[in-house]
Amino acid sequence: MGMAVALTMTACDGYVSYMNPREEEVCSKQITFALQGDWQLTEEPFTRAAVSGSAMTNVWIFDYDQLGELVQQIHQSSADADFGAPTINLNYGSHTLYFVTSQGDTPTLNTTNHTLAFDKVKDTFWKSVNVNVTSGTAANQSVTMDRVVTKLIVKPTDQVPMTLKSVDIQLSKWYNSIDYLTGQPATATTDLVRSVAVTDNYHGTTGTIYFIVQGFCGTTDFTTNVSVTAKDADSNTIGFASIANAPMKRNRTSRFTGTLFGNSNGLTMNINDEWLSDYEGNW
Repeated sequence: MGMAVALTMTACDGYVSYMNPREEEVCSKQITFALQGDWQLTEEPFTRAAVSGSAMTNVWIFDYDQLGELVQQIHQSSADADFGAPTINLNYGSHTLYFVTSQGDTPTLNTTNHTLAFDKVKDTFWKSVNVNVTSGTAANQSVTMDRVVTKLIVKPTDQVPMTLKSVDIQLSKWYNSIDYLTGQPATATTDLVRSVAVTDNYHGTTGTIYFIVQGFCGTTDFTTNVSVTAKDADSNTIGFASIANAPMKRNRTSRFTGTLFGNSNGLTMNINDEWLSDYEGNW
């Protein structure tokens, strides 16, 4: 008498169960991604380092399948033990992974518009990676991320008056959000104002105060008009300067110096190579 044998093999190896062909096994693999980039924590030249050894505070990973559907999203904070080296469970097949890591304050995620917005933008890096997951895919992979921000520095060169209490930096156009699918800036903010308090210990000093604003910048450069207003305790203006069409470029600092309290607005420019290369000007 013959014996019926049911041959069952896993879909991971390209086979299905002949006993119940509708019950295909969905196979997956755990892959650890070590995130790294040219993190610059000071004004010194870049050094290659992992996220876990930098001042990054958050990591987001968005996993999209070959149909462009969001499969999963992962968030890490710097308190996580595996921060900067997430292990992701990926189904066999094609995936596009989008990585974002940032120091930015108060992030807001919108998966409908695929944007990340920040109350205050700080150093941020982005990368997209295509992965075809099979049984032979390496379990450990490295992802080198690219900086997607620009930096504006305003530095008065004259003596800080004893009555100075705050400085307002107004930008005619700025970007506080990023499209995490493209790494490009999302909707522009117009007439953004950043107010910075100045403590008494700076009074009477020269060349000791400067103000930094960071924002997102795409592969296309942009310009913004900058107004710098110094105020006393009663919000009276005690110094003013304006910079027309300040050029902003991804991975570059635009640095402006000049006399704020003497209201000199002459503008000169030069280049140096901090970050990608700084843009420097006077107002």
